[in-house]
Amino acid sequence: SPTVNTHYGKLRGVRMPLPSEILGPVDQYLGVPYAAPPIGEKRFMPPEPPPSWSGIRNATHFSPVCPQNIHNAVPEIMLPIWFTSNLDIVATYIQDPNEDCLYLNIYIPTEDGDGAKPVMVYIHGGSYMEGTGNMIDGSVLASYGNVIVITLNYRVGVLGFLSTGDQAAKGNYGLLDQIQALRWVSENIAFFGGDPLRITVFGSGIGASCVSLLTLSHHSEG
Repeated sequence: SPTVNTHYGKLRGVRMPLPSEILGPVDQYLGVPYAAPPIGEKRFMPPEPPPSWSGIRNATHFSPVCPQNIHNAVPEIMLPIWFTSNLDIVATYIQDPNEDCLYLNIYIPTEDGDGAKPVMVYIHGGSYMEGTGNMIDGSVLASYGNVIVITLNYRVGVLGFLSTGDQAAKGNYGLLDQIQALRWVSENIAFFGGDPLRITVFGSGIGASCVSLLTLSHHSEG
């Protein structure tokens, strides 16, 4: 099994072959914490760096998704069309949600190349109300493009975007989660063979809107 050291501790991943003669296997590190659990007094607060750990942390399974409930939504209004046509499939990815959900998944091609690999970070959509990076398998893109692909969870719904208009709950915690994830990637991706100076952020639906918002926020600087 592949292993890697990060600034926070050592991770053990899994090497996954792809069902294709032209695509090589991909190393996957799943459920990697990029922030401290936003629970208790940290609820409705900006994310903080994750705590370090000792020993080797298994990164072979997805983490829980952030709390959400697509079955109580009005599909034709609140959910993107690709959600509404596949609600049963989507539901399998959001079972057992937990507020301790700020994790990311890393897909690394095993093909040898010159120098560090470019990095692509995907922001999922879902009307700011639902979704998870766990639904997007970055293996094929990573292997085909010889790039490192990263997906992530961020707080959605009330926990991610509620604002009281004062200091009690300023709002936009979901966007701040994304910024913290990018900060983690910038600081640690070199350990995975990635180039911290070549990170591309992309998304679909509201995820694409988030990318635009990140370019406007002074919190994204640096």
